[in-house]
Amino acid sequence: EHLSFGFGLYDGAASRHIHTGVHGPHTLDGDDLFFIGELDLKWAAGPQALPGRVGLGGWGHNGTFETFAGKMQHGADGAYLTVDQMLWRECGGAQDDPQGIGAFFQYGWVDEDVSEVTEHLGAGFSWTGMIPERDDDIAGLGANVVNRSHSE
Repeated sequence: EHLSFGFGLYDGAASRHIHTGVHGPHTLDGDDLFFIGELDLKWAAGPQALPGRVGLGGWGHNGTFETFAGKMQHGADGAYLTVDQMLWRECGGAQDDPQGIGAFFQYGWVDEDVSEVTEHLGAGFSWTGMIPERDDDIAGLGANVVNRSHSE
């Protein structure tokens, strides 16, 4: 109920500009796989049981990439953390009501030898149902900062 894990395995051949989507899975090359996994922990905070979540994930690609130094590198990987917390619910007692204000935080890291962006930090707020009669719409405000690779 509070802990979950997800995993995905995808065709990563597009990194070599090979578009295999129309050909089906029989064209997959073992050196062109992208994989990602995430562990999630969910909770309910305070007397209104406001939902929150932290997700810790990692990804990788087993292809061959050219580094900024001009060498070839087998594989690339990264990791990320994301936190979401509802801060206020429009209908305070209705625990299944998604309308309200929430906050989010994101951090991501990538291999600096093959990626122009090596770190990402983001945070902000979102408001679900801010406009009357538009209960499912989400408005948000956030800020992002990225670090670029020093290897370029």
